[in-house]
Amino acid sequence: MIVIGSGLGGLTVASLLSQRRYEELVLEHHDQAAGCLHTFSDQHFEFDVWLHYVCGDMGDKPAPMRKTYDALTGGIVD
Repeated sequence: MIVIGSGLGGLTVASLLSQRRYEELVLEHHDQAAGCLHTFSDQHFEFDVWLHYVCGDMGDKPAPMRKTYDALTGGIVD
């Protein structure tokens, strides 16, 4: 399978295909993978922009994306 784009959607699909033993190829046009889930630096500060795009708190009160993260990682990410 060929997945176009390495943003949240593309990487999610690639992970799920891989878990089901499909061979996948992720193609990305830009020089950095992960779409809006990457970091950038500005004036000696590094910013993680993914939190603003994905959702809220992953603590005691599960965020709407928690089930997706658990499916992608097998629940090993706290």
